Amino acid sequence: MNAQSRRFGKTLLHAAAAAIAASLLLLAGCGGRRITDTPRTASEQLLISAAVDRAATQLDFSYLAGRKIFIDTSLINRVDKEFLISSLRFWAWQRGCIVVPAMGDSQYVVEVSSGSVGLDRNDYLLGIPAMPLPGNFGGSSLPEAAIYKSVRQTGICRLGFTVYRRESWEYVYSSGPMYGYADQKSSWLFGAGPSIVDNIRPARTGQNTTEIPPAPPPAKHLQPPQPPAHAPPPAAMD
Repeated sequence: MNAQSRRFGKTLLHAAAAAIAASLLLLAGCGGRRITDTPRTASEQLLISAAVDRAATQLDFSYLAGRKIFIDTSLINRVDKEFLISSLRFWAWQRGCIVVPAMGDSQYVVEVSSGSVGLDRNDYLLGIPAMPLPGNFGGSSLPEAAIYKSVRQTGICRLGFTVYRRESWEYVYSSGPMYGYADQKSSWLFGAGPSIVDNIRPARTGQNTTEIPPAPPPAKHLQPPQPPAHAPPPAAMD
């Protein structure tokens, strides 16, 4: 191979390398999207709300059906208090009670007590947990090496109430305490997962996952007139 052929080969090699580099530059790019999370997960809120509903539905409002009642929640200082109040009102209405917004308009006062509204958590790990490194490696740690791992969360609610006559403060009756539970278990096998089993949400169906359909077009009599598809022929000139 003479010198001219070698120079031609090197030139061809450099041209190919330049073409590959240019292609990589054209393919390279970057993009970004801001992703945020809510302060509390949906699962946490569902565990709490399901436990509250399951406790509230057991409370006995039957004696108060057809009577004006005021639900006094002044003694409750729990997480998701607003939902708890809403659930109590809902089940009281479902049992035929007349729930009034002001105590002065009621015949009976339902004083609600809540012994618990919260979550319990249990973790299980089969393998080696994450461990901090001593000495000069302070601040670093060995990662977790799990064969099997599970996290179980249980929402627990304890509710009861006492009923008294508003005018005389005479005791009438009590209901509860009633307990409500909701569970979720997440598990990983050799790092794959999580596999989630719970009793706080229905299975996904076409009805609860289908996108909202577009609004239907307005009625024909509300639509603006449309121009004809073809312009009429010009009028004959006199």
